[in-house]
Amino acid sequence: MNTLSEFGKNLICNVRDPVLSDLEKLIDGQIKSEQDTLFHQRISQLSPDEILLLKELSTYLVDKTLHNLLFIFENSDNCLILSDDKNLAEISDGLCGELYTDDGWIGKFSQYKASI
Repeated sequence: MNTLSEFGKNLICNVRDPVLSDLEKLIDGQIKSEQDTLFHQRISQLSPDEILLLKELSTYLVDKTLHNLLFIFENSDNCLILSDDKNLAEISDGLCGELYTDDGWIGKFSQYKASI
């Protein structure tokens, strides 16, 4: 696996998917922290359509956040240099676009479908 794909897999498997998994656990009442319990109580009052909207909106916002983060790395002087001294922005033809499409990072590495 090349450097760009390794970074993408790490981003999806250790950032995106855990957040979306936590959302599912929160909706199902499987997370027991005080804050999560309060959220679960409020979410449990929603209709199935509203819960679906919550999941879709949350996935969209997570994807948008990752997109914006990658945009910063791609378009600022604060480039992301990996341990093998490769600049991600230089080895990609567009970091934001690496997330999407069937062969993008989400399509390849995520348990969840892309929102965009």
